[in-house]
Amino acid sequence: MPQTNITVTAKTEIELLTRKNAVEKVNELTTDQLKRVLKLIESPKAKEYLSSDLKFAVLQKFL
Repeated sequence: MPQTNITVTAKTEIELLTRKNAVEKVNELTTDQLKRVLKLIESPKAKEYLSSDLKFAVLQKFL
């Protein structure tokens, strides 16, 4: 199975752990799911929802 190494950087140890955990969870997604996440990451409107506590709460309730 093909593999690659990814470098994760952060300002603090806690932030590094959070980023590492996120990458590990993303790695569990199927390729199709990952493609959809990528579309969200590239969307300014989706980033806006992730950046706002209120909008993120609305998104979580919707899902």
